[in-house]
Amino acid sequence: MANTPSDREYATKACAACRSKKRKCDRVLPACTRCARLFQNCQYDSEPYSRGFPGLVAEEISESLASHFQRIVPTEQARMKSRLACSKCRVGKRQCSKDVPSCKRCVRTGSVCRYDGLEHEDSADTALPPLLLPSVGVTELVDGHHGLRSYPTNVETDVSEDPDVPITGDIEYRTDCTMEEIAKRVSLQYQGYEHTSAVTRRTPSPLTIDHTSHHYLDPFHTYPSNLSRETITRTFHYSLQEMWPRLFPGLKHNGKSFTHEWMQLALACPPLFRAWLHSGAEHLLMRQRASGHAPSPTSRRDTYELLLMRQDAIVALKNAVNDDHPNTVTDQIIMAAFALALHPHERHPVAASRMRTAPLSNLQWLTRFTDIVILDGHVQGIRHLVQARGGFEKLEMPGLLEGLSTWDLITSTKMLTKPFWPRRTKLQLDSAAKFLAKYEHTDVTIGDFHALLWSEFPHSIMWVFHALRGYSSLLEGYSDGRLSDLDLGYILDLRNLIHYQVLSLPSARDDKVGNASHKYESFRLAQTIYSLLVLFPVPLTTTPYPELARLLRYELEMASKDGWARIPTLLLWILALGGIAALGTPHRLWFVQKLHMQLGNLGIISWEGFVHIMGTLIWLNSPCGIEGLILWKEIQQHGHQPLAEYKPTLGLVHDEPVRLGN
Repeated sequence: MANTPSDREYATKACAACRSKKRKCDRVLPACTRCARLFQNCQYDSEPYSRGFPGLVAEEISESLASHFQRIVPTEQARMKSRLACSKCRVGKRQCSKDVPSCKRCVRTGSVCRYDGLEHEDSADTALPPLLLPSVGVTELVDGHHGLRSYPTNVETDVSEDPDVPITGDIEYRTDCTMEEIAKRVSLQYQGYEHTSAVTRRTPSPLTIDHTSHHYLDPFHTYPSNLSRETITRTFHYSLQEMWPRLFPGLKHNGKSFTHEWMQLALACPPLFRAWLHSGAEHLLMRQRASGHAPSPTSRRDTYELLLMRQDAIVALKNAVNDDHPNTVTDQIIMAAFALALHPHERHPVAASRMRTAPLSNLQWLTRFTDIVILDGHVQGIRHLVQARGGFEKLEMPGLLEGLSTWDLITSTKMLTKPFWPRRTKLQLDSAAKFLAKYEHTDVTIGDFHALLWSEFPHSIMWVFHALRGYSSLLEGYSDGRLSDLDLGYILDLRNLIHYQVLSLPSARDDKVGNASHKYESFRLAQTIYSLLVLFPVPLTTTPYPELARLLRYELEMASKDGWARIPTLLLWILALGGIAALGTPHRLWFVQKLHMQLGNLGIISWEGFVHIMGTLIWLNSPCGIEGLILWKEIQQHGHQPLAEYKPTLGLVHDEPVRLGN
């Protein structure tokens, strides 16, 4: 029941804000009417706990969370601040947080935030939707009581037009809220948010459920979350029934699917449940954006709900982890942190436009995860949690070891480092080599050339070379329909094993490759580029291609020209892969010019002749043939062009080098 004026509690003195401005204060707890109307903190000196409008509580939770959780899994970078208030706050003579690109008030009200002197690309389509208070009835279990406390169902106040309009409807606040209850209250604040426009009514939200097409995983709604049942059912159903199983195809627990086991673990662990809820929603919306759907009021609402899910998941994870007591870290907590790190909000904006995928490249949703922005804080945070648990081998939750191994491959690929954890697979190198040898195309000429390579390079890098050749031939057979009955679970393990070996190859600085270090390092970097194009596809122009191109150019410039006399076609292959990786960088023309010279030395004058030479080493028409043809046209056009006249148009080159093998 809503509070009446006689039921309200009052402070003994005016709040600090009203006293400082010498204004009348009604002293209502926990926030006076004036402070609630102005969306500002209301602090009573005589009260142990006072808070203002619930929207500010959400902001304070996020800020306190960032300071606490940064030591384990840092969430966001420091906010940028403007020196002046935004134009909307200045016109309304309201307090402005001065956050860039949007202040807190404009984010809360869905307004376009503009700062004088700063460039903006905002539009009405990018503004967040207006905040609506709950329009549906909810209940919350109150600590210290055995009953349920009801929250109002008639509050539906749109504050998008004027944030200073008094809030109508009686809202019950408590002054003894714990952090967990505050997090729940933030969820309740946005639970009833929905657009009422005709466009939204005609376009169902991908985060809500169609009652005729989905079954409830939990018909009695025992989920540890305060979001609506429809949203929870759709996203959690997608997360556990489609997204996560496709990350681990063929994985079994006690002879059956691990989905049921995960369901029981998630219901018993609220942080894990909320992390999987967020990961399912993030991945569902990501697939919708990847399909080319234009932004709509519905998608903006979904983004709003997604931010709420992310905050809810991070708050729950932060509350569950205690830095002073490592025993609080469980497999479920590590899986929750892994799910959040695997679905960050930041992604490379140009990734999709430069993605030319090879067959089977989307196993484990790989094309959806290799364009994410890897934050070092996320990586170090998960490693810290695993260490607190007792080490990688101590993890027991089904799928966790496999998931972290794949995550380790993604982070090592983007950061150009060796894998941190051992690869979890039943495959052995010898059995994998025998399986791949069945698909590798060889003849007498190619065999003699490969024997020459064995005499030039150590066994480890030649094993990777033949593994890449065999896997490429396997992909060709699959795309042609000749190998349609492949066990995709086995192929997945095989792919990850090969890429793991590529990243694990010793670098020239390890003093394990003899005197021909620059030639070896060039070969190793070229194999890394090929693996990123075909096995573990990463979009061109994104990390780590620019750095790989820079490192490869350095090694080729340092290598002796006489060192390639016996294997000139290998040099051609290395230059071709370096040229593909250098797309959009200042190094592109250098590779174009070197390729022009090497093609002349070998007497290759046609594209077909070039592809034939590439086939004697390692080559796959998609994506190598497509990107190689673009490179071939540049060789014809810019082969003699001076470096100063060449201006790349795509991508950037990192100023601080990152060396493979750290």
